[in-house]
Amino acid sequence: MKSPTLKNLHEAYQKKTDALQGNASFKSFERTVRRSVDNFVFQKARTESKMFDQAWVDALEEAFPHLDRIVKNPRNFIKQEGDVVIAALAKRVTPASIAHLASHTQFIRKVNDDGSIEPEKILSVNTEEDFQIYENRFVMTLIKKVTEFVMRRYTYIMTHIDTRDSEVLVIHSVSQWKDITFEVDNRVKLSRPSREPDEKKNAEILARIKKMRGQLDYYNKSIFMKNMENARPVRNPIQQTNLIVKHPDYKAAYKLWRFIDKYDRLGVSFSVSEADHEFTDKYADEVYSLVLGSILTLETNLTNLDEVPPEEIKNKVVLPKVRLTLEDETFLDRKFAYHEFPLYEKELRDRKRAPKSAEEIRKEESQRIAKDWDESEKIEEIRAHEAAIKKKEELDEAARNAKIRKQRQKQLAAWEIKVAHSAKRLLEDDLRRAKKKKEKAEKEALLREKALLSAQRKRVKDDALRDHRIDYMHLKNLSATGLNNGKPAIPGAKKGEGGSEE
Repeated sequence: MKSPTLKNLHEAYQKKTDALQGNASFKSFERTVRRSVDNFVFQKARTESKMFDQAWVDALEEAFPHLDRIVKNPRNFIKQEGDVVIAALAKRVTPASIAHLASHTQFIRKVNDDGSIEPEKILSVNTEEDFQIYENRFVMTLIKKVTEFVMRRYTYIMTHIDTRDSEVLVIHSVSQWKDITFEVDNRVKLSRPSREPDEKKNAEILARIKKMRGQLDYYNKSIFMKNMENARPVRNPIQQTNLIVKHPDYKAAYKLWRFIDKYDRLGVSFSVSEADHEFTDKYADEVYSLVLGSILTLETNLTNLDEVPPEEIKNKVVLPKVRLTLEDETFLDRKFAYHEFPLYEKELRDRKRAPKSAEEIRKEESQRIAKDWDESEKIEEIRAHEAAIKKKEELDEAARNAKIRKQRQKQLAAWEIKVAHSAKRLLEDDLRRAKKKKEKAEKEALLREKALLSAQRKRVKDDALRDHRIDYMHLKNLSATGLNNGKPAIPGAKKGEGGSEE
């Protein structure tokens, strides 16, 4: 046997609640609850959907083959370090070791008869491969950066991947029955996984993201990353080395770096729409049946003696009345007069009154029109009086506003003058200070220039005096040795005199 659906169960439940509608006491109690002014009910439908951004996934997948080649075959630098050690401890002798020994003969212990040399010490050259060049440090930093970029988005997507469509019904009712107050607050929510239009595409993108996580895990555990374990990471701006600019793999890595720097989105967008549910009369009846069911479900001793009598419903017949004007009486020729209506005739018979004549109708209509005219005139007079009062108030308000504006303009003008004076005074003070500062600077510069000039003069004088003394001593020496061919050694001195001149 096929199991019933939720809709079938709903219909069966409503049949049971509808059976109570035949009970007069139940109808009376329901009418009391529905007449309460403190009732409200609403129902909202909410639909959610998500869409993954494919741009960043495509950019990473495009760059990963280049990163594969760099990680598997990284560029390196051959680093040689030399150290002078005892010849017996040298691990390797290279042409550089021979050249070093030729230029440092003090390290030679013995030269044999056959021309061979026994060194005491020799240069030992150690060769190492250095992977920690700038380009590899750039790739290492990029891998860590991409790993963090992907993991943040993957974690957020997996945390918020469950989108659901839902509907919520909220009922609030406060009703009074005699001296009893019933308060009912119900909230019913239904939700189920949303049916997304791009569900298949989202699943494909999510599978690609999971695959990238596996590739990044391989990069982080590779020999390349172990060799770069203690390397210093790089920062923006990236240096445009020849290898990064011209090599296709490193160039693609730099392109990925720039893409990540510019990509500031989350990578997944959510769309949420809400709509209010329309309540039909039938659905409103069902909702209030739920309120009554909640009230009547409460088992309490406080309501044992409260009776719910059936409500008395009185039927009242409303008799139509048509008020005819003088034009109706004149042009319709009593075709639609009051006595033409059977119910009105019955009412007249009950009251034992004869139909009004046309003259009575005209008289009553004239009185009514005159009364309406008087009331209209009074209303117009009242309106005109109110309009005059309103206009006077507006004129008074405009005059007050004009006076206030004039006062404010006057205050503003005075304030502007005061500010201008203050600004002028401040400018004059600034000019005076600048002038004093300039004069002081010029005076200090003049003093420095005088001091420099005095020092220069003294230095020139000292240099001239020193040169004169040197020349004097030189000529004195020449005079003493007789190398001046019999001429006085010192200007102004006579031949045969001493070399000194007072």
